[in-house]
Amino acid sequence: MKRYIGYLFALVAIALFAAGCEKPAPVPPVDDPVHQVDFPKMTVTALEKEASVVTSSAVYTIDGVAVENFEQGLEYRLNSSSDWHRVADCEISGDTYIYTLSPLESDTEYVLRQWVRLTTGGLKYGAEQGFKTQKGGSGSEDYAVEVSVGKITPYGLYAQVELKSAKYLIGGVSSEIKSLKLEYSLSSDDDFQSVSINGWDYQSSLTVEIPSQGADYLIENSDYKFRLEISPADDSAPVLTSEEFTFSTVAAEVVSQIPSPEVTSVAEGLLVQGSGISIVKDGRFQEAISNIAVEYSKQGTAAWETETATVESQSYRAIIPTQNLLPETTYLIRVKVQTSDAVYYSDEVSYKTPKDENPEQPPQGGDTSMMEGVWKLTQWRGIQPDFEVYMEIDATGGVILWQKIDSRNWEQYLSAAYTEDGVISGVYDDGVAWGASYYYSVNGDSMTWTDTQDSSDVSVYQRSTLPEDLRKIQRSSQQSTALSRFL
Repeated sequence: MKRYIGYLFALVAIALFAAGCEKPAPVPPVDDPVHQVDFPKMTVTALEKEASVVTSSAVYTIDGVAVENFEQGLEYRLNSSSDWHRVADCEISGDTYIYTLSPLESDTEYVLRQWVRLTTGGLKYGAEQGFKTQKGGSGSEDYAVEVSVGKITPYGLYAQVELKSAKYLIGGVSSEIKSLKLEYSLSSDDDFQSVSINGWDYQSSLTVEIPSQGADYLIENSDYKFRLEISPADDSAPVLTSEEFTFSTVAAEVVSQIPSPEVTSVAEGLLVQGSGISIVKDGRFQEAISNIAVEYSKQGTAAWETETATVESQSYRAIIPTQNLLPETTYLIRVKVQTSDAVYYSDEVSYKTPKDENPEQPPQGGDTSMMEGVWKLTQWRGIQPDFEVYMEIDATGGVILWQKIDSRNWEQYLSAAYTEDGVISGVYDDGVAWGASYYYSVNGDSMTWTDTQDSSDVSVYQRSTLPEDLRKIQRSSQQSTALSRFL
């Protein structure tokens, strides 16, 4: 007993001695980074001698931070073996990975697993998933589709296809269909678009539009092809497409709604206005309108003049200037609508301009009796001019000038002319002086004017009869500048 007590005292002494010594604080351990991999779902389609596996990219993080670039893959083994084999045949499209396993043994169970190579060099594996290949004699040659297509009705921007029946056969036996799509493209390429077909019993007649309402339109006068893509309810069976069928679109049927314009006389001329214009193709496409114009023509003639219209809030308006119209004359007026590929017109309306109750007379000038009469310009600067000019001069210096130079329409100007020492000069009724004064000479039915400052500017006139249309023309705008006038 004494021996045990002595031993106890010794232990207590050692503990007291140790308590009196200072020890360094322990160093806390450093946590290793956490590598986390979330593997995506795998979809397996197994045939007799091969299988395809569709999956997507894994999500790899280190301490919650995503790793952008890493290596991932797939390996498989026989269910009865522990030897794993890497899959080398992989097709990547965006975020989709498609692996092909071949060759495999028929009617055999296999096990799959995905892997990701960590930044440390090691591998992280996903959960194992089993599948079984088909028995011999149940290969891809035993999968088939049968499709019956009835009447195909093409239009310009779309087509209607009558589907009569669709079957998916496995080993010659009709199998349940999970989904059906109609794929179409131009015959010249394979850029297929698709139309999903829902709610069909696959046995009764169904009409499908290519494309469906709200989608892009087909191209007019073009060749197309289409096929059916059938997905079976049996996920182990492959998705198959039918043979291809063809059709050609035609020119779209166009319905133009262009109400006849309203014509009203205003101070500036004729106000032409309207609204409610629409151009519709095949009853479903509203054609974009690039511009609207108003055209007018004297009744009984084939020449049309144009005034561009302004468009605001689906309405348009245009002014036919007074100086372009003859008094007491009936005009035909119509609306012209331009689209990207065609021109459309409204019905024509007629309008008769009123009589000119107060025709303007030229102002009085000096003595011009030796030049009295109507004259037509026949030569200018030594050549026959490519424009037209008429003048009517009275005995007291009144001059009416008609010209068609910078415009497709005739313009009329009134002047007072004065002669002195063989020189004639004049002032327009708006106060603008002629651009030059002229030496003049009259020899029978011929008259010559030569610019006093430019001897090459020689105008030769012949006596003439004024065309009836010119007599009715009203004077041009007084805002015109002298430079735009012949004299």
